[in-house]
Amino acid sequence: MTEDLSPPATPPTHSPVPFRLNLQDAASKKEDQQLSSLKHSFHLLTPLQKQYFLFDIINGCDNTQLTFLNNLIAPRLKVDFLKELPPEIALHVLSYIKQPSTLAKATSVSKYWHALIRDDSLWKSLCKQHAYIEQDLGDQFCYRDYFKRKYSIANAWHQGGKVTTVDGGFSQGLVTSLQFDEQFTVVGCDNHRIEVFDTNTGNKIRTLEGHVGGVWALQFKGGDQEDPERVLLSGGCDR
Repeated sequence: MTEDLSPPATPPTHSPVPFRLNLQDAASKKEDQQLSSLKHSFHLLTPLQKQYFLFDIINGCDNTQLTFLNNLIAPRLKVDFLKELPPEIALHVLSYIKQPSTLAKATSVSKYWHALIRDDSLWKSLCKQHAYIEQDLGDQFCYRDYFKRKYSIANAWHQGGKVTTVDGGFSQGLVTSLQFDEQFTVVGCDNHRIEVFDTNTGNKIRTLEGHVGGVWALQFKGGDQEDPERVLLSGGCDR
């Protein structure tokens, strides 16, 4: 009788390989529990205790971990507080700035600040604070340009500027008219003459003659892209 070596018709009801625990999943669950417990303990600390705790934690970090913290924290600290406010409240906050130079510097903070500071209501408030206006001048009025002009004039009067005096430039004549630009200062006199000076140095350039009466009006014409030729027009008591 031969021995039957064929496999059984059905597989065994149990695996011969013993059951193994997934140690990685177990370790991960344990770490999650520890982190959860640590976070819970941290929230129970007082503010001062939290600072001490963070101080010790940070001192134990290497450069890689500190770089990670910096990349995580830095964006959260860069919060535009004006952008978080309604525009009306943000403009009210800016209205407490009295120096226009400070506002001018603030426009370079961001595009939002630049647009916010250009709001005409802010410059209207500054006009009233500096007593440049006493009442509203209308919705179409540009308070920003008006303030810049008035402030520039007032600042020039308070701080003064370079004064150039001219001696011996007039031939016994009384000044009756004046016109100047960046290059020439032209003076009309009652002695029929026009005296021309260098605006930057104050030196006399020439005397223009031809009128038979006093020179009472002077006006430059041209000198721009549309009319390159620079002309001086004069008027007087000629007959």
